[in-house]
Amino acid sequence: MPKIKCGVLGATGAVGQRFIQLLANHPWFEVVVVAASDNSVGKTYGEAARWYVSPDMPPAVRNLLVEPVEPGLDCELIFSALPTEAAGPTELAFAAAGYVVSTNASSHRMAPDVPLLIPEVNADHLPLIAIQWKKRGWERGFIVANPNCSTIHMTLALKPLHDAFGLRKVVVTTMQAVSGAGYPGVPSLDIIDNVIPYIGGEEPKMETEPLKILGRVADGAMQLADFRISATCNRVGVRDGHLEAVIVELERKPSLEEFTEALATFQGEPQVLRLPSAPAWPIIVRKEANRPQPMLDRDVQAGMASVVGRLRPDTVLDYKFTVLGHNTLRGAAGGAILNAELLVAKGYLTLQDTLFRQTTRTAVAVPKAIFERMLNQARQGAPVEVGGVLATASGQPMQLLKARNSADDPEHAYQMATEDQRRILAEIDEKGLDIFAVYHSHPSAPAYPVARDLTGAYYSNAYYLVLSLADPGRPVLRAFRIDQTRGDVVEYPVDIK
Repeated sequence: MPKIKCGVLGATGAVGQRFIQLLANHPWFEVVVVAASDNSVGKTYGEAARWYVSPDMPPAVRNLLVEPVEPGLDCELIFSALPTEAAGPTELAFAAAGYVVSTNASSHRMAPDVPLLIPEVNADHLPLIAIQWKKRGWERGFIVANPNCSTIHMTLALKPLHDAFGLRKVVVTTMQAVSGAGYPGVPSLDIIDNVIPYIGGEEPKMETEPLKILGRVADGAMQLADFRISATCNRVGVRDGHLEAVIVELERKPSLEEFTEALATFQGEPQVLRLPSAPAWPIIVRKEANRPQPMLDRDVQAGMASVVGRLRPDTVLDYKFTVLGHNTLRGAAGGAILNAELLVAKGYLTLQDTLFRQTTRTAVAVPKAIFERMLNQARQGAPVEVGGVLATASGQPMQLLKARNSADDPEHAYQMATEDQRRILAEIDEKGLDIFAVYHSHPSAPAYPVARDLTGAYYSNAYYLVLSLADPGRPVLRAFRIDQTRGDVVEYPVDIK
């Protein structure tokens, strides 16, 4: 399967360089476009970027010409490392033009129809994308946002506590690395031998963003969580790694052992889906009295995990602990890349021409009665994916043969149960039928096959139908022919009559 072509906006800056570094040799994504400010346009990336995030610039991007930051770039996926003031209108323009935008900027984080994603925490917010399409009149493009770097690591730690015990109050004091200010960061004479007890705009982000992330989508709208957060943010003389002292009051106070276990055993969808950038364990609990420390712990799990330590009872609220996270890896570019990987796994990033070649051939005819039966099955089965086979023969009406889902993760994948597959094949053989199509539903994702659907497409002469309920009021059925030998996926028009 070809890689998804992507571009990086703000590619010469600190976060832009992290994107370039982390996307080098990525199994799913390929950087084919770099875009930056006018004074870099027309230069090669090697000439324009003062590279400093690793010893060497990836060779594949060195000779790419820097392009303007405007729609018209030859890619499907945009990673945005733009400064906030430029990101707002620019990202809207790209999404309206049909690009998928995974942004690290803050401009759209609190928009009610934009998922503010930490994949382990709120993958269930992806249905906001369908609301975004409907509200803004977009058909292909959309925006997903990465939270504030300190918010990400604190919220990763809060998620299992909120699920198990309920949160009432959170008090957090941060000690944030100078790289969080971008390059060149904080002047050395301001930060050496000093702590700066103010970071503009940081405290409001930490007090509001987690409420959206830990909230829920209900009745087509975003409902915020109802606990309270008080944040104090400080800049300290550390290169990378934000350290945060957190105190929580809970709805139900557990034992220290229960509290610790909830954190240490936490996993989320990226771990279940085995996304390429996902840490094996998103929260690492350290039991030493003097850990975590930025110098020792910021690069744990390739900088994609949050490291928690100093778990102990609090004399005012319930419990307190320290959490550390890498601010430019999981807290910035790495988090936005993981968001894009989740979009691929859930089917939101397979709608581009990189993966699907459209055709003007004869439409696939599906009788309306058969479509209605498929739709009813999908609605009754949601949130689990359902499916089966459409069989037919010359001069005979089409038949719908349902098959149970035996996938390990049936809400996000469809695998026809072996015993049902045998039964269906025997019935087809007995009645002299042929397999016309294999179908399955996507309860919350678009009507495009995801990577696991492609690897399970064994019938090269059959159509593969995907029925999406992402917009409950407008179900969508699409048809494909999948040839695993050539790695070819061709979309056919569907005629329901």
